[in-house]
Amino acid sequence: MNINIIQLNKIKIIKYFQCIFIECLSKFGVFLKKYEYQLIFNYFDKDKSGSICYNEFIDGIRMPLNERRTNMVRKVFFSLDRDGSGVIDLEEMKCRLNFDNDVDVVYGRTTTDFKKEQYFNNFDRLGVQDGKVTQQEFLDFYQDLGMSIANDDYFIELLEDQWGVTENDDKLIAQQESQRVVEAVRNKFIELSGGNKDDVILKKIFQQYDFNHDGYIGMDDFQQITKKFGIKFETKYLSLCFNKVDTHHSGFIEFDEFFDFVVHGIGFISDFRQTQKSEKII
Repeated sequence: MNINIIQLNKIKIIKYFQCIFIECLSKFGVFLKKYEYQLIFNYFDKDKSGSICYNEFIDGIRMPLNERRTNMVRKVFFSLDRDGSGVIDLEEMKCRLNFDNDVDVVYGRTTTDFKKEQYFNNFDRLGVQDGKVTQQEFLDFYQDLGMSIANDDYFIELLEDQWGVTENDDKLIAQQESQRVVEAVRNKFIELSGGNKDDVILKKIFQQYDFNHDGYIGMDDFQQITKKFGIKFETKYLSLCFNKVDTHHSGFIEFDEFFDFVVHGIGFISDFRQTQKSEKII
């Protein structure tokens, strides 16, 4: 008999919560059929308790991260999970987390310590109690945060600023490596010219390294130049290096591009230049 009373009370409680749920939806102008209300309620009520707790509600409205955001969040997580255990320590996160570029901090409206406190309070709301954060909890946190950030680029920039992790390490490395190679090539040409800006001298050097004698330096020529100068790099960066000198993007380096590269530096583009004789390159 007592069991029946408990069951009856449970049914009444469930119906009560469902009525509140329907009432809330109606206040937002959502009017549905009875079975549709039930389907929505069941969707949120993950543990089938007959009520919807805060975490179930958040889980229900949380938009999944897109692929780009997910990859970035995971990249940050793996950078924090140094031992590969699949969990990260909140204390270690506090040491890494950086709010120096936060607008409110920059303008003195708040402090980095206060921003960190706010940040980690959100993990408490996610149910993190043991000071350890799993990958899924980390993703859930940024899913919540991501709901208020519509722009993917801003979301990525936010993580890069906070954690010091770049989205595309390969791109950054390629840029740095190609810059190193091209600067080394330029320094060798400056050395060969004696630091001179004279057209005639630079023209002779240009012709000397036009190995095919076709009036320009192609990519094959450029590769031979780097080998002759003893500049070592991975060939996958060759086109990126070459394009830094080929400012016309024609597929070959003409003398005016070569002159501007040696005299003025990487990426310089001039529409008109006067011959400057007997001047030293700075």
